[in-house]
Amino acid sequence: MKDKTICKSQTDYEESDENIAWIYGEPDSAIITLDGEYVVIAGCGIVIYNIRTAEIVYLFDEPDSTEWTEGVYQNAIDDVVHVRFNVCTDNNNVVTKRLNLKSHDIEVLS
Repeated sequence: MKDKTICKSQTDYEESDENIAWIYGEPDSAIITLDGEYVVIAGCGIVIYNIRTAEIVYLFDEPDSTEWTEGVYQNAIDDVVHVRFNVCTDNNNVVTKRLNLKSHDIEVLS
């Protein structure tokens, strides 16, 4: 994560860059939530990074229960503590889920 107030390059690595999470493979998408409290990364599972506390939570990335996630976003009709993302199922279907970033409760939407 870059601190744009002090970085010299938006694309090159700098000493001031902060590594906030590790994810297997290539991340699919990431957002900073509308309230600026969390960074959420989709790919192999979901990574939740709390910007204020530097707490990192990894979900759905265990070898026996991996979910390949994509397209993380916030929907205007949801509370600010929710994000939505798509999951590729074992039978190649796509399911949309809603995640509460504080409680980690999941709701399947479609």
